[in-house]
Amino acid sequence: MKALVSAALLGVLTLGGCGQGDESQYLGKWVSAKNERRSLEIVENGDAYLVKITNPRSGGKTQTDSFPATVSDGMMTFSFGLGEMNLAVDKSTGHLTGAGEDFVRPK
Repeated sequence: MKALVSAALLGVLTLGGCGQGDESQYLGKWVSAKNERRSLEIVENGDAYLVKITNPRSGGKTQTDSFPATVSDGMMTFSFGLGEMNLAVDKSTGHLTGAGEDFVRPK
């Protein structure tokens, strides 16, 4: 009986880990395909994520704002002052897309 419980627990842990790789595809630095001064950095934040958005400002300066994010059904979602943004990794291009913008991994 003890062996059966151990085998069942091992099976559940193995299956539970299968979907874990999906979230890691978001992690790291992303640069806008339209404006290389606009970027995102996505980091783990406990059980959720933090999206750090850097935007160009006048005078050659930049501003970075951070927003908590979650991943559900393969989509990263976060709220900011103007509403909610959904991001997804396009499997065909590897780009992070959302709100009409593409982000790519820096070279």
